[in-house]
This record gives sequence, C-alpha cells and structure tokens, in this order.
Amino acid sequence: MSDAAPLHHHSALQVCGPLLAGYRAGLRTGQPILVTERHPALVALTEGTQEDPKTFWKKKLLLDKNPTVDARELPRGLEDMFRASFRPDANLTFREQRSPGGLGSLGRRRFTAVETKKGEHDAREAKALVPSALYWLRKQNNMPSQTATVLQHAIRIPDPFFQVHDRWLIRQLAPDIAKIEMPRERDKRLALAPDLLQLMGRETANIHLGSRTGADLADRLRSLNQNAGWFPAATDRMVACTRKDHAKWAERHRE
Repeated sequence: MSDAAPLHHHSALQVCGPLLAGYRAGLRTGQPILVTERHPALVALTEGTQEDPKTFWKKKLLLDKNPTVDARELPRGLEDMFRASFRPDANLTFREQRSPGGLGSLGRRRFTAVETKKGEHDAREAKALVPSALYWLRKQNNMPSQTATVLQHAIRIPDPFFQVHDRWLIRQLAPDIAKIEMPRERDKRLALAPDLLQLMGRETANIHLGSRTGADLADRLRSLNQNAGWFPAATDRMVACTRKDHAKWAERHRE
C-alpha cells in the first residue's frame, strides 16, 4: 500500500487555528469548562447525544460480545476496584468486552461490572491503562501511566465515577454519558466545529496548567511561533506517519 497523502494544508490550517486560539485563551483564564450558558456552542453540541436507554443497554449486555465472567477470572485486584465504585451491598455481575470500541484504545482489555435492580442498570467500565509513548521513545521500561497524576493536577471539575487504580481506569457507563463527535458534512451543527476545536484547545491548556505555569507555557508557545506555520506542518507530518503505520499494520493483519 502506498503512503497516504498528507492533509491538505488549508484543512490543517482550519483545524490548527481554532485549536491554538482556544489554547491561548485557556492559558489566560485557567477555568474549567462546564456545559452552561457561558458556552452556548457546547450546549448545542451536547443536545441529542443521549442514547435510547433500551438500545444502549441491549448493546452493552449482548452476551456474544460481552460474555459474563466469574469474579475469579478478572485480573488481580479488579473486583475490589469495581466494588469500591458501587454501594457496599451491590449485587454485581462481571463481563469482558470482546470488541472494545474506540480507535485510541484498540488492543486494551476492558471489563464491565453491572448491577441490575428492578429493571434498572448501573454499570462501570474498567479499561487498561498504558504508559505514555514518550517512555517507549526514550527506551524507559516499566514506567506506569501518568493519567492519575495528570488528572489530579488538571484544572477541571472532578468526576466522582472517574477513578484510576493501579493500571486500570474505572468510569461510569450510562446512556446519557456520550462523546461529542466532530460535526461532519451535512450536519446542521457543522458551523459549530470551530467552537468545538477552540474548546478542545482550552481543555488541553487546562491539562498542561496542571504541571506548568501559564507564563512558562506561553513562553514555549512563543518560541514555537517563531517558525511560521509550524503547527499545520507538524500536523501534516503526524497524519502521514499515522497513515503509514496503519498501512503496515493492515498489511500484517491481512497476512
């Protein structure tokens, strides 16, 4: 398979511009992002993201894709991690996800704990954590994930159901907890895409402010900006590398 062409430069500019604008704004304000009247675009983007409860739970509880497992079959310590997220007397069943979704988590093991009471479901998902690729790049072995440390210091409102234990991330599963997808063509919300990108930039600043001062980050950004067009150019290179890696993976997978 031939190497995929890089992003069209104009497309990269369209994405990178709002991201940088939001990042700079985040460095100035350092405020958590909430779905309120202060962010009307975010309010509009969250409308309609809730799934139908019956459809949601039918998909999550399908036995062929999410078979039940005995507590003794769970990875060591995971049962205790699950139970710490429920009321003490919760009657839990455990499942293993055979086909985890999300491109960013392919290959990671996932398990689910579910309590069903009077036809209502309460569930948590455990996803295996992996260390930053930076450790791999620097040939540092046996380095733990830094997710817990990053979240502890980031500027955001803590989610009581979002917990990190050892090498596992525990989060709540519910039909009203959904991702905000980037609007695509023919989506009436497409005009809000720049607003969403700006908010993504602000949230990135909120994460970075957990380990660096705003002044330090602003100085680093100014040094990068001395090279005009650095961000779109870096984006094009990253897209090309990612597609090249995927082509190699796909070729091996076919074999």
